[in-house]
Amino acid sequence: MLSWDSQDHERQVEEQGPYSDESPLLDEDVIMSMKREFVGPRTADIEHHLAVYEAMPGSDEIYPQALSGPEPIAFVHFDVSTAKNNVIEALIHRDDLASIDRGLYVKIDSHMDSRNYSGRIVEGPFFDPDVLKRDSTPVQFIILNQGQGKVLSLPEYHGRMQIEILGEEINGLLVPATRRPHPASPVFPYGSSMMVDMLNLNGNILLGRLDTYEDVFVNIDGDNKNVLPRNMLIVGTVGSGKSNTNQVLIEETLNAGYAQVVVDPEGEYTLMDQPVAQEGIEATLDLYERKPCGVKQMKVYRPPRCSSKREGAIEFSVPFDSLSPELIVEITDMIDNQARRFTFLYEQAIALLRKQARLTESIFGEDEADLSRGYPGITLELLLSMLRQEISHYEYKRIHGDQDRGRKTTKKPKDEPTPIEEPLPASELDFYCRQYQLKPLIEDYPDLSSYRGLLKKLRELHLTRLFDRTNAEELKMEMLSSPGQLSVLDMSDCDDRQVKNIIIADLLARMYRYKMELSEKTNKERKIIITLEEAHGFVSRENKDKMGQTLSQLQRIARRGRKRWLILHFVTQSPQHLPSELFELANNKIIHQTTGTENLRVLKLAAGTVNEGIWDDVPSLGIGRAIVVSSQYPHPIVVRFRPAASQRNYML
Repeated sequence: MLSWDSQDHERQVEEQGPYSDESPLLDEDVIMSMKREFVGPRTADIEHHLAVYEAMPGSDEIYPQALSGPEPIAFVHFDVSTAKNNVIEALIHRDDLASIDRGLYVKIDSHMDSRNYSGRIVEGPFFDPDVLKRDSTPVQFIILNQGQGKVLSLPEYHGRMQIEILGEEINGLLVPATRRPHPASPVFPYGSSMMVDMLNLNGNILLGRLDTYEDVFVNIDGDNKNVLPRNMLIVGTVGSGKSNTNQVLIEETLNAGYAQVVVDPEGEYTLMDQPVAQEGIEATLDLYERKPCGVKQMKVYRPPRCSSKREGAIEFSVPFDSLSPELIVEITDMIDNQARRFTFLYEQAIALLRKQARLTESIFGEDEADLSRGYPGITLELLLSMLRQEISHYEYKRIHGDQDRGRKTTKKPKDEPTPIEEPLPASELDFYCRQYQLKPLIEDYPDLSSYRGLLKKLRELHLTRLFDRTNAEELKMEMLSSPGQLSVLDMSDCDDRQVKNIIIADLLARMYRYKMELSEKTNKERKIIITLEEAHGFVSRENKDKMGQTLSQLQRIARRGRKRWLILHFVTQSPQHLPSELFELANNKIIHQTTGTENLRVLKLAAGTVNEGIWDDVPSLGIGRAIVVSSQYPHPIVVRFRPAASQRNYML
């Protein structure tokens, strides 16, 4: 029976003093009320419960096991009212605090129900005093007077940490946990030797080391079609190590037999055929069994009318017919009226080419009836020529009146008995509509005004000297996809966003068609990754409603290209500007230090089940550390990426 012992209370008052800042004064009525309502254990009750505890089944097996096994570093605490299903709190003895690191993987033995759990420390360690409250006057006095010429002993304290439950161990397998460890369950650290198999860290592409583990290396399987071919995304602020990570991926994938094409807006990767020249880097690379070394096969390309940070960069051009008219309309930001006129002009050009070739069959077969390509043979020069002829014809007709069968007859003078026929100028005789019996596009003045606006737009495009150059060859897909080949498109001197986007669209469209025509065996031999730095400049959340065809092209390549080892790799420092569709396309995500509420919100939605404690670390991950989300790993892991072995151009 439990009862109130007033003598014990009086002894406690004598020991602690008659008054405490922590407790209010109690009058006699309150004390009498507490005597009636408050109960506490008596000595006999404690002895009884100890006897029951010692007689519990299984205790003879538990204690020898605990004594013979490794020492636990913590013990599971009771839950708070706000506890989550997959997170538990554990308490740490003061002597074990030195062995606690965030990111440490642990095993939890729940002896009460004979279950084993795997977890990861995601928060802590935090420090709490054992007896006194942290905000009590003695504790605050001791803390505030440290280093003030006084030596005050700290009160006894312990540690506290949060552990994310990753699953339950059953017959050597980690399965989703439907229960939680019982209070007082011991927590043991996993040995480094278990990490590789437990987290599936094997592969032929070395990323770096598992965070908090000096001897556990993180690899990814480049030969598994269900991993890298599911596309990639790297995000991170300036200075977070994002470019180094991309460089490491380039080096490793080239060594694994991939080809890499990098759209480089800053010219950072134009020196990768040279070894890194950073002082003291050899010792760090030795830890990863790597040496300073440049890429063996590399070519640098530059757009027309642009210089390159790399001497000897190859100038290239774009075939106009590689792009569909819908893509050209989107990329060049044509207004609605211009877009309609451009479509009419493009269709007229198709009709003209078919007339010239005397074709009668369908334009495309069923398998080609998509918007990923233009009509073969159509050039920007052809469209400009047709448009100039249309305007010239309308101006001639407006001045000289209607024509009859290609000739114009003047009014007969009163003193002339026979009419005089006036010959047509050469421009009218050569008018393509007259030669191939096509209806002119310009029929009235509103048409003339609209097509003049379109002519100005196409002239601006022509001035870029980007299309169909005889003295600058187009990019060769066979060369770009050669195993071990790095191709860098140096855009550092290109300020025209339209030119950049046209180059990217051409690269994606032609590489996709090239890979679609290869056999399964050849596709695997020619695995290729196309890396788009500053991907938000190509298609952004703000303009995605105007870039429907561009997004469709990316989605088509991401879904169908995966089966043919064509991989898209997006890199950005502004994830908030990327459309959600791109996040969905990239199943492999590398998240470096990122700040900004909106950036973090977007990443949380895209990354899936990442513990909140890990997200709290994202703004302060530091250089080189990143969260890696991949279908190869059972859950997101934190990796410290190795330094690049090749040189990067820092002269930005």
